[in-house]
Amino acid sequence: MRLFHTGLEAGTLDIFPDVVGSPEISSVRARTGERSLYFSGEGIQRVLLPINSTVLGYEMYFRMYMFVENLPTSAQTIVFFPGASYYNLYLLVKLMPDGRILMYEHYLYGYSYYSTKTIELNKWFRLEVGVAMYAVDGVLEVRINGETFVSRTGNTRRRRSGIESRIFGIVIGSPWYIPSDTYETNTLSFYADDIAVNDYVGDKNNSWIGDSFIYLMRPNGVGAYSQLTPVAGDNYSCVSDESESTYVSTSDPNKIDTYSIEEPDYDSPIGTVTSAQISYKIRTAENRSGKLLSAPVIKTGSGEYVGNDKGITMEYLYEREVLEEDPTTNEDWTLTKIKNMEIGVKSK
Repeated sequence: MRLFHTGLEAGTLDIFPDVVGSPEISSVRARTGERSLYFSGEGIQRVLLPINSTVLGYEMYFRMYMFVENLPTSAQTIVFFPGASYYNLYLLVKLMPDGRILMYEHYLYGYSYYSTKTIELNKWFRLEVGVAMYAVDGVLEVRINGETFVSRTGNTRRRRSGIESRIFGIVIGSPWYIPSDTYETNTLSFYADDIAVNDYVGDKNNSWIGDSFIYLMRPNGVGAYSQLTPVAGDNYSCVSDESESTYVSTSDPNKIDTYSIEEPDYDSPIGTVTSAQISYKIRTAENRSGKLLSAPVIKTGSGEYVGNDKGITMEYLYEREVLEEDPTTNEDWTLTKIKNMEIGVKSK
């Protein structure tokens, strides 16, 4: 199941539930679109990915494209997987000063596994990490551009201090706890783009993610429903940018807004559409947290779909729902279906 993906085109770090230090949304480089996530290597910098899964912790697959201009002066963490407690970092993937990949399994004093191959500088490459936590036939593996760089098999479901190891999230950047034998000085700067996470549930997106592109499709026209009130102009024009000064609103439940969407400027031919994610930013002007709900809406030629309920607070939050197939037909997405659908939101 696809848990999350982003091409960073929202233009804000607010898509991440926790941000530490000063990573940036950058327009200097991008693999697709116009933006990427930039870590300067100056001080502690990290972002927590917004993933939720009923099976979080046992089998997960992470994919991120990276652009590295200069190698670090010491081993630096690229991505890490928090374990069952604050200090129990289950797995860290690091870049070495010579360009090799270090996979560090933190169990008691830790175990280090080094690649013999090195990354290439000054070009985008695909970093993937697979974690399958099983007592028998478990796998920890790091791949670069589809090629295995580091791998360990066997019992990967270990215990530390009586706590069974599980993965409770994925974090890009500096770990919140540095084991004494993995000293870091934060000297790695890199760009990240087209980030995605799968677990092992279902018959789609249940393993390695591989090579793909993530494109943004913004609202660009009036849809079938215009029941919310725009601050000015057409409804779609108030929700097609990142500005918080333009918006649509309602004080009533069961109101729907939908919008046609633009076709992105493809950097390469589109093949199979593996998933779609509808995202929106929302808040309430009244202190009625816990009583107000919203839901994403999709309208296709085959019908309408109202997604999962999302809570609303007085602070702006990014809400999202990943759809691996057309929810109005339960059939696979096609590019034609994506281009012709409307997206929107419903008050509840």
